Amino acid sequence: VLVVHHDPTLSVRHGEAEERVPIAALTAADVARVRLESGDTVPTLEEVCDLVGDQTVLYVEVKAPQVEAVLAALLDRYPNVRTEVHAFDHRIPVRVRAVRPGTPIGLLSASYPLDVRGVLSWSEAETLWQTATLLDEPLIRAAHEAGVRVVAWTVNSAPHARQLAAWGVDGICTDTPDLITAALLEVPASASRGA
Repeated sequence: VLVVHHDPTLSVRHGEAEERVPIAALTAADVARVRLESGDTVPTLEEVCDLVGDQTVLYVEVKAPQVEAVLAALLDRYPNVRTEVHAFDHRIPVRVRAVRPGTPIGLLSASYPLDVRGVLSWSEAETLWQTATLLDEPLIRAAHEAGVRVVAWTVNSAPHARQLAAWGVDGICTDTPDLITAALLEVPASASRGA
């Protein structure tokens, strides 16, 4: 069962004691019993697909190895959910597409690639997910010249989001969507003066 959780472990209670346990070591029933700090349970990817429907693109970051076939089979059950699969382990999205041809894929990067075209060409990825701290206009331009979209992660500063947008980034991953959306929708004072 594929679950949606940022960290590789969960806090599991044993009576009064609590310990961090790798998700991969738990059964689906064990995971379903865990309550997060919010009181919610850990959703399965299937539950998320049910919620999303065809209203938006679901970006699936895969953090566990050897789940490509299970993921492809799950996505096949949701043909109306638009998805893109990405990972830090670049082999994973490539393997997903090998099992499920036509699946859009992206590569996560936490370093500054000196040869963007070289990094991306072998994978035929559609998107470069680049850490925002190592993202600048020349890198965005090089990715676009290679025919690849650029998504910056994780941007929680309004000025930084506006700078990235000015450079031409295609998407912004954030923990504060309301703040970043508002910042990107602001009309500069100089633009409104001429109206």
